[in-house]
This record gives sequence, C-alpha cells and structure tokens, in this order.
Amino acid sequence: MYILSCYKDYYDSMAFAYGIDKKVVFNRKSPSINISYGKFDPIIFQCLSCLPKGKYYSNNHTYFEIKVLYFCDEIYYIYEITTYNNDKETIQIGTFINLSDYESIIKSLGYKINLNYFNSRIPTIIDNITSVINKVKVYLEEIYPDIDLPYFTLSKENNSFTIDLPILKNINFNLLKDNDICYQQIEMEMNKKYNIEKTVNIEDKYKLTQYGFDNQSFKKRK
Repeated sequence: MYILSCYKDYYDSMAFAYGIDKKVVFNRKSPSINISYGKFDPIIFQCLSCLPKGKYYSNNHTYFEIKVLYFCDEIYYIYEITTYNNDKETIQIGTFINLSDYESIIKSLGYKINLNYFNSRIPTIIDNITSVINKVKVYLEEIYPDIDLPYFTLSKENNSFTIDLPILKNINFNLLKDNDICYQQIEMEMNKKYNIEKTVNIEDKYKLTQYGFDNQSFKKRK
C-alpha cells in the first residue's frame, strides 16, 4: 500500500516492512466533511444527540466531547476534554472501547460531573451506532467516491455532523492497536476498494523492533 499524506502517523513505518504497492493508494489528504442531519433518517440524529458534548463548570471552565471512531469495521469512541484556566488551554484526548467506561475515565482524570443523562442513553447509542455508521459509509461512498476513509471520526454539531480523518497517534489509538495490526487492517480495507485479495506476512526482524528488540537482543554475550 502506498500512503499519500502530508503528515506522519504511528503505523507508517510498517509500509517498509510489508513493501510499498503503488497499485493500492491510500490518500490521507481527505478534507473535513460537514453533512446536514436532513440528509438522513431521524435515527442518526437521535443516536448522535445522545453523545455528551457541552460545557461543565467547576473551578475551571471545562468542555467535554465524545466522538465516534469508525476503524475498518470496528467502532471505538474518543473523549476530548478541554480545560481553560487563567487563559491557559489544556487538552486531554484518549480512545476507548466501551461507552460504559466513560464515567470512570472522567473520574480517573479528576473531573466530577453528572453523567446520569448520558448513562441512561447508552443503550440507545449501542443499539443504533452500527446502523448509523453503515448509513454514513454508504452516503460517503456514493457522494465522495474519490475520498479514502478506511477510518474516520463522527461528531455532532447543532444541526449537522462532521466527518474527519484523524491522526491516530494524536488520539492515542496506538495504546489499543499495535502498528502492524493497524497497518494490516487499513491495507485490507483499501484492498477492498481496489478489489484485491492479498495476504502479506511481516518479516520477523520488523516484529522484533516493534516490541523494542534489535538484532543483538538474542545473541549470546561474550
């Protein structure tokens, strides 16, 4: 797979391990896409409206938001917490799998907010999120056939939602998925676009370096 991009991400080095195939091009220069709710049925509006987004006030002014992350047929969630204190901005970002973990994540970061409203709506989100993602994907493939989105974030605005291609390292996705697995899944997703069936085995030397070893690690010391 050949990656066309103006920035680096944590899985990029695996292209050298697997070999660069210019028949399969992943264009990472996809723009941000804003779509009106009116283009979809109410289930999308209902589901995305359940995601927390807003300002909470304690000692500081704090802004919380959850985004949905679609990654190669898998669904994750991103929390973004922005705190303003004496004109200083602090941003904390992370990716997690289970929505029910969000409250414990917030508490572990030292924030005390009432999430009863959100917690009561978790079943609605879980029941509908797969349907929402599938409908968004079909729409994107029809309207934007030249844009590559093997993964994307989905966040709500007032009367619309926004789709972005994130830098996965910046949302700490590397803590959930190793770089070789991440690369393989993206390449398989791109192969579907080009109707290519391809299995590539990674060389052992690249697997070793991924986990902190080198070519001296297992040699007998004299």
